[in-house]
Amino acid sequence: MLGAEPVDRVVVTRHGDRMLLTDFLVTRVLEAVVHGLDLADALGREPWTRREALAVVLASLFGGADRSVVEGALSEREAGLAAARAVTGRAVSGGGGARR
Repeated sequence: MLGAEPVDRVVVTRHGDRMLLTDFLVTRVLEAVVHGLDLADALGREPWTRREALAVVLASLFGGADRSVVEGALSEREAGLAAARAVTGRAVSGGGGARR
């Protein structure tokens, strides 16, 4: 359904802010990922973040950085989760991952 929408489609958030549909969707993915990390930590489980969702979050958080440097530093899923945790204030003692 999203593919049928024009690339310049603007939506209005519940707070009255106007933004491109694509940007709005990125915010939804970012929220789902970081709140999923919160939930995993609260349950003492490993995060179940999908690789595709993590890629959207990392692009949002580090999009302006040198791509080769970011890819080199975040080439593995765990490194990406740790970076997302640190940048969003969700770093867990011991380097990230579920609390035991």
